[in-house]
Amino acid sequence: MATNERIFCNISVLKEVAGELGLTLEQTKKIIESQSEYTAIVMASDTYDSIRWPYLGVFKSKPKEVQMINHLRGMTPEQQKEFKIAVRTRKIKLNHWEDKLKEDKKNDKLQ
Repeated sequence: MATNERIFCNISVLKEVAGELGLTLEQTKKIIESQSEYTAIVMASDTYDSIRWPYLGVFKSKPKEVQMINHLRGMTPEQQKEFKIAVRTRKIKLNHWEDKLKEDKKNDKLQ
């Protein structure tokens, strides 16, 4: 087996679906994999969109995680380490807009 080849848990289900749809096993595998790949792409993007898989649930990206990943791109390993420490110690604040929203809600309640 090749190192990048994925193992499907239930090959009999895959064969049954391929037979019902009149597709080859390879085509059916690609269809199944495309949903996971699309989910990964959307979650890694800056849009913060969620993906709903029927009968399974909703996948959401964490805005702070995406923002952190975007900040780390192009940094040297030393810069990345310093940046992560600064975020952990709150010298650098990610998503200051979240704090603004919380403050606005708090002010609305007080009025």
